[in-house]
Amino acid sequence: MELEAMSDEERIIYLETGIAHLEQKFEELNDVVLSQAKTIDALKAKLKITESKLEDLEYQTQESGSEALSPAEIAARDKPPHY
Repeated sequence: MELEAMSDEERIIYLETGIAHLEQKFEELNDVVLSQAKTIDALKAKLKITESKLEDLEYQTQESGSEALSPAEIAARDKPPHY
């Protein structure tokens, strides 16, 4: 739609409608970004826990002297019985 062919009132309505749509899209995108930020924070926390567990496994491997087993093998050996 050409703005030049519109009256001032039509032009204002057209622009206000466009702004309303942009504001709605902005809010939708903001919600997505906030949701992704929460997901990233949760994943970072899980990664930190996993890294800590891996460090513990590596320490146990070095402490027990079982150099033949990798941390993954120790984790497989020590997994709970319900797996």
